Amino acid sequence: MAKQTPFFTSISRLYPHVKPIIPRLFMGLLCALLASIVALAIPQVLRVLINDSLRPGGATDAVWIASLTILGLGVAEAGLVALRRQFVINPATTVETRMRVSLYGHLQDLTVSFHDRWGSGQLLSRAMTDLNFLRRWMAFGAIMLVVTTLTVVIGVVVMFAMSWQLALIFLAAAVPIMIYGFRFRTRFSKVARRSQDQAGDLATTVEESVHGIRVLKAFGRSREALENFNEQAEELRQTEIAKAKHQATFSMVVTLLPELALGAGWWRASRWPRTAS
Repeated sequence: MAKQTPFFTSISRLYPHVKPIIPRLFMGLLCALLASIVALAIPQVLRVLINDSLRPGGATDAVWIASLTILGLGVAEAGLVALRRQFVINPATTVETRMRVSLYGHLQDLTVSFHDRWGSGQLLSRAMTDLNFLRRWMAFGAIMLVVTTLTVVIGVVVMFAMSWQLALIFLAAAVPIMIYGFRFRTRFSKVARRSQDQAGDLATTVEESVHGIRVLKAFGRSREALENFNEQAEELRQTEIAKAKHQATFSMVVTLLPELALGAGWWRASRWPRTAS
């Protein structure tokens, strides 16, 4: 397995390709952040609606105003999400295309000894699968990483302003998720890298077998070639199963803990004394 490149080194190599679309990425980031803020504002409007408008003697007009406000916020959130996609998807696809063309041109300039060391399937996997991952990371992953971090910080501040007890319940679930998230990243990155290498090796085997099918049959090596292919395919299958297990465990943790926190928050809120109003 090839040695992994440090994260910031990879970012520095990516910067020249991303530089032309940085303004579009920034606008997409801004739209995503505004959409998250709008989403956080909707529960606050609901709180005002329940505490003020729906109490005995509340005005009917206040209910309509709150309902229209929630509708407007929902439409605004959907519009901001659509704008975010418009700002980042097309530029990210353009960057992916340019990087693929640049990689192809670079491969053409390399010596024959390099191509002897590297299988064609590996190079094809790097040019197609890896660049596709980079495009999706630019268009979604990097932006949502920043937005989610800021949203969590803003949400925690709002929760502490409303009820420090409920905020502590949320943090009790959020901290283990963060710790497990870092552990998941470390483990999953190793398995994912192994899967990429195995997929490249398998593609190389397929391509070499297709080009050399006559030679394999002439020397009676077709059965051995098939067995080699089956072994590589089974190794890749086991690696993909390991990836699925890691993802399933992570999905269970990030789904179960928030639900438990929600149940604990509901139980704590039900224990508070009700006001006369």
